[in-house]
Amino acid sequence: MSPSLLGWVWSMVRDHDLEGYVQANKGGSKLRTVYEATTMNDDLMLDVVDSILQHLPALDESGDYVTQNKLRVLVAALQSILTESSSAYAVDFSDGMRLVLRVDQTARQACDDLDEQDGGASELLRTAWSTTFSRNPNPSGSYRDAVLAVESVACQAFIPDDQQPSLGKAIGQLRGDLATWTVATLDNQQQASAETLLAMLETVWLNHQRHLGADGSSAQPATQDEAEAVLFLAVTIVQWFERGLVKHMWPTPVHM
Repeated sequence: MSPSLLGWVWSMVRDHDLEGYVQANKGGSKLRTVYEATTMNDDLMLDVVDSILQHLPALDESGDYVTQNKLRVLVAALQSILTESSSAYAVDFSDGMRLVLRVDQTARQACDDLDEQDGGASELLRTAWSTTFSRNPNPSGSYRDAVLAVESVACQAFIPDDQQPSLGKAIGQLRGDLATWTVATLDNQQQASAETLLAMLETVWLNHQRHLGADGSSAQPATQDEAEAVLFLAVTIVQWFERGLVKHMWPTPVHM
């Protein structure tokens, strides 16, 4: 992959005068040229590519059609290089443009589908996805945003009139009214679907509390594994709520 990627980087730097920008963001004074940076270290090469991608929207501010089309072609060429070389990275468009770790397409599509919904939860999950799988991941930030996404949909469903909503309150409301809720009526004698939902919400919430200090600051950073697990769980939970699968069943009246 390196020769093709080096050619892509060099064409971007040459055609869009990015030498100074890339050096300032990824090399500083330690590296005399971008060429030197990208030929001495594979990780640094990927950092340079990531930096260029994040800068592309600024190049497109003019709205010029020729420029827009040229940039689209260049990004498509980069995608092809990464795909054909079976790279662990791909270009992500969910929050600007950046390199992210390649993730199973089914999981990626589930998160993309949420982007089509109009709501704060989908925006939070989009940010969480980007910060989880970027070149410089932020597990604690991703974990926090995934929890906030779950909190958003759970509070809207279970405590819509609460002036100070929290995921803890929403969980308490569900726990006290468990028999009147279902997830797509997936219930049987061994396990009610609302109990499954409750366990998932508690997994997200209680583990989040474990990471918080007394003053709300992070007492212990979330690990990458924890951030990924909570993110995938949050995508499922938010999908359930957004698609109307979590339903309130009114008790059947008793006739005397």
